[in-house]
Amino acid sequence: MDTGVARRAPPPQGSGSGAPRPPPASAAAKPSPKGALRAQEELLARGDLAGFRQTFLPPLDAKVGDAEFEACKRRLGNRPVTPDWEMAEEEMTDAGRVVRVSVFGKSMTGFHEVNGRWLADAVWCVPSW
Repeated sequence: MDTGVARRAPPPQGSGSGAPRPPPASAAAKPSPKGALRAQEELLARGDLAGFRQTFLPPLDAKVGDAEFEACKRRLGNRPVTPDWEMAEEEMTDAGRVVRVSVFGKSMTGFHEVNGRWLADAVWCVPSW
């Protein structure tokens, strides 16, 4: 499965208060679900909570707080991130492309293509999320 190249651009979004924020520098350089996941790992390692929040779909981004961020950092320190890209599921929705992948072997996390960026729909690094 090729998850690194967009097949079609999502529809443009308005510039109102609900417009997506610009991506963190690391996420901008990696426009794919794999790149988005690596960017999240980098942001966790750097301790960049604000940048980490920007890698999630709204309104989830606003719900990622200090407790979730610290839990993610602890989990990544104790266990390697092992997404199963070979079994990832790709679908096209009315909103655009979605690639769902199992990161730690249990639940699936969806990475949604939004204006050329890939945003997660779950905080995959928090076991009880």
